[in-house]
Parts: sequence; C-alpha cells; structure tokens
Amino acid sequence: IAYGRSEEVAHAASRFQASVLATTASKLRCFVDEDEAQIERLSSLKTRLEKSMTDATLNFKAEKRAHTVTARDLTIASKENSQNKKRVEVLNEVVEGLEGE
Repeated sequence: IAYGRSEEVAHAASRFQASVLATTASKLRCFVDEDEAQIERLSSLKTRLEKSMTDATLNFKAEKRAHTVTARDLTIASKENSQNKKRVEVLNEVVEGLEGE
C-alpha cells in the first residue's frame, strides 16, 4: 500500500510540475508577445522619427538654399545698382556737355 501511495504522490507531483510548467510557458509566451508588440511599436516610432528628421533636414536645406539665393540676388542687384549709378553719372556728364555747346 505504501508503494502505491508513493506512486500516487509521485504522479500528482508530476502533474503539478507539468501544470506549473504549462502556466510558466503561457506567461512567458505572453511576455514575448508583449515584448514583440513593444518592439514593433518602437520600431514604428523610430521609422516615423527618422522620416520626420529627414523631412526637417530637407526643409532646412531648402530654406538655406532660399536664403542663399536671396543673398546672391541681393549681391547681384547691388552690383547692378552700382553699374546703373555709374551709367547715370556718365549720361549726366554727356548731357551737361551737350548743354554747354
């Protein structure tokens, strides 16, 4: 009888261990699933942040180019203005010369 009781106890212990292992495995699967979901969310966030940074960089470069063009245009306009002033001075001298005749 003691041997049979010992087997029952061993069998019950095995079932209990199997139950504990199944529960632990189930919980671990849940943790893994949660981790994978978190990784996917973080990966998606990383992708959106990278796109946002790329967009911001492109916008900054475009604005920088626009300002560079504006500065270049101002330099050209300033040179043209100086040349026009010289032309006006020459024309005024010509007019004065003609009026003096």
